[in-house]
Amino acid sequence: MQPSISILCNTGVVDNQLLIKRRSGNFKPTRWDFDYIQSVHNDFLSEEHMERATELQDKVRILLNNEETSNLEKMELVDTLQKLGISHLFEEEIRRILQYVHESKHCKNYGMMERELYSTSIEFRLLRQHGFHISPEGFDAFIMENGEFDPLLCLDEKGLLELYEASFLSYEGEKTMDLAREFASASLRTYLQNHRSEHDEIRIRYAMEMPLHWRADRPKTRWFIEFYNNKIGHENSVVLELAKLNFNIVQAHYQQELKHVSRWSNQRGFAKKLSFARDRVVESYIFAIGTVPPGCEFLRIMNTKIFIIGTIIDDVFDVYGTFEELTLFNNAMLSWDINDINKLPDYMRILLDELDLFIKEMEEHVSSKKGFNITPFLRKSLLDSFKAIMQEAVWYYSGNMPTLEEYINNAWISTGIVILLSNIFFLMENPITLDGIETLYSYHDIMRYSGILSRIVNDFATSSDELKRGDIPKSLELYMHETGASIDDAKDHFKLVMNETWKKLNELLRDSPFPSKFIKLAFEHTRIVLHVYAHGDGLGMQGGPTTKGFAQLLFDPVV
Repeated sequence: MQPSISILCNTGVVDNQLLIKRRSGNFKPTRWDFDYIQSVHNDFLSEEHMERATELQDKVRILLNNEETSNLEKMELVDTLQKLGISHLFEEEIRRILQYVHESKHCKNYGMMERELYSTSIEFRLLRQHGFHISPEGFDAFIMENGEFDPLLCLDEKGLLELYEASFLSYEGEKTMDLAREFASASLRTYLQNHRSEHDEIRIRYAMEMPLHWRADRPKTRWFIEFYNNKIGHENSVVLELAKLNFNIVQAHYQQELKHVSRWSNQRGFAKKLSFARDRVVESYIFAIGTVPPGCEFLRIMNTKIFIIGTIIDDVFDVYGTFEELTLFNNAMLSWDINDINKLPDYMRILLDELDLFIKEMEEHVSSKKGFNITPFLRKSLLDSFKAIMQEAVWYYSGNMPTLEEYINNAWISTGIVILLSNIFFLMENPITLDGIETLYSYHDIMRYSGILSRIVNDFATSSDELKRGDIPKSLELYMHETGASIDDAKDHFKLVMNETWKKLNELLRDSPFPSKFIKLAFEHTRIVLHVYAHGDGLGMQGGPTTKGFAQLLFDPVV
């Protein structure tokens, strides 16, 4: 494979090089420039709103602690709190409820109780999601002697929907859950054809587009607030009012952080000095809020900063840089030596300086809080990630096509997952231990599985445009080349790969050497990547449903 024809482009980069023919990504300017971001105004951090939020939290806490409600009613409330994005306000109460439900499964009369598909499914989903051990054997009660689910269950739309959602919490080898997904999916599609309840149809189509377990928390919250808001006779107005108010309060906090990051980017002069690259401050921050929950401000800001820098470096390797420049940059990263750095063109020295400043800011913060020197480990994260990107450049410029296996083994690292999860580990882990670091930097399965899922969905959304600009074949093209499959068959194959990878990832919810909060954030990162690329290249393109969704998350309050 030979590089595409180069074109001359005005880069905005000031250096002493002769004019070089370079490719162009033809990236559109950002829809949200510095002035727009700084002009955003929000009143939801007022004392009045904060006091009302506290009152509503107290009322919801009473609901959670009500001993007269059944286990099912408590689970439904927990599920609603999760869908509406306010479960983090009641972590202790939710853990206590689920612990009680889990312990109730071992009581003498539990096995003799009449089981309903709906209650069995929601119990299974919530307990697995929160790391409790629960077997899929509970679903055997709904399977006939011929090994199929009872067809009479097709009349239970509520139960079918919960069975469908529960099936995405399965592990490898759980044939019952595979059967459950097939049965629930087929039954729900039939239900949509024969029933005309607009409310039910909206909810079912949302689920079948992407299950709850795969959905990013913040976009899901916005959707369910509007869904419940439009539901006639929604039973819990207190919960809904708190969800709306909390969404707007958190959005106001996020706007302040976004302004901070925008000022930093503007001061660094990225958009002017490195105008060949994507200017994507808002989109980079979306990845941060999708991964890191409310609170953890420093972590969100630092992950946004490195995402912005990483996106520019990605554009250097994919589009702008010559192979000679990329080799020099890779050597400078390897050595971190001033002599190698001085060989770089000006625009690359800017980026290496920014990486150095990022490491120093992270190191100062962690050292002051935890007394631990993380510099060598952060450098390893950066080096390994950019080595993976460099490998793709070597394949491209040499004209050598990697095998699919070679590509995947390299490409999951080039997603940047190693950098982002390392940041999370060092800023959230307390105390930091050498054993924990060793486990992390063995590139534990939590990194690999998350990286593979991120790579596949990214390739689905971006590979065609990247090939037009000049790039190596991605996962879809390599599979088609090796097997002779059509594009549709290739997509079906990788959908199966994604399903099986999610099963492996699910098992880490109950069995992992890392704290549950770290695992949760790794899951959330995977989910926000799926969200950003669900309808195309949500990072690169400007406009369309993804861009509108970003505005709803950051700029438009719920009413």
